[in-house]
Amino acid sequence: MKTLDVPKRFITKCEEKFPSHQGDKTIAERAFLWFTHSKIKTGRTYVPVTWCSYQINSNYAKDIKKMNILKRWVFSLPKDTKYWTITQYSDGLLGYRNYFDFPNWRIFGAGGYGTDPIPLTTDKHLFNGHKKKLLCSFMGSLNTNPLRYLMYDILSKESGFVLKDLDTRTGVTTESRKYKIFCEVTEKSCFVLCPRGYGKTSFRLYEAMQLGSVPIYISDEHWLPFTKYLNWNDFSLVITPDKIKKIPEMTRKIIKDGNYQKMRTNAIQTYNKYFSYNGCFKTIKRMLEEE
Repeated sequence: MKTLDVPKRFITKCEEKFPSHQGDKTIAERAFLWFTHSKIKTGRTYVPVTWCSYQINSNYAKDIKKMNILKRWVFSLPKDTKYWTITQYSDGLLGYRNYFDFPNWRIFGAGGYGTDPIPLTTDKHLFNGHKKKLLCSFMGSLNTNPLRYLMYDILSKESGFVLKDLDTRTGVTTESRKYKIFCEVTEKSCFVLCPRGYGKTSFRLYEAMQLGSVPIYISDEHWLPFTKYLNWNDFSLVITPDKIKKIPEMTRKIIKDGNYQKMRTNAIQTYNKYFSYNGCFKTIKRMLEEE
């Protein structure tokens, strides 16, 4: 595998840590360390730009001067070469989603942009041994997408459902307290509501599996990684906004029919094999070599 020699200014650490428990490396940084030490049979050239970090450090792609520097460099690359890269940023490689055309690129995107969906994964939460006591929960911010408010309005008063807005920007809950509540309630929940945020997907989708719960992915545009190898119905509920009102009935039926434990086991196993950083990178390698 060839790796493109990228200017150092485009390989940078992110000035903002998100989610709060995330370590000091983004998925692009981890990918660079993993793929540059792996042998991959592909005719594509790897472009190790830290797209997400660069754009966040450029005032979320609003610093036109910095973004133009990146844009000029990208479009100066030879057009007859096939490239591949990894990004987490929801608005694409250059901050404008699908505005720019990348015909020779294979873009593995975690945030909802690209040619190939990959998981929006994080450093793994650790189990604390809490038993399942709740049917379903949501612990997080409501203001990242309107359908989260819709979800809250429909489900917040349902028996067995616990929904709480933990937006730390309101000043009501500290970041450390928010993290503790999120982990504890998620681990105690049989199912976890995972509505999309600003991007098409959510960190929560994979955090739920980390903590041994079955995710309920709610989005108007589903971003499902590795469908060539996975049946998402085996370990999750994939819901469109118009089906939110049916979630209580669906979750209770899964438990009543005795299918919950199998789904939960599948969720944990699928996360470890495909959605952890190592599992994700192995699957990307497989996809490139099968191309």
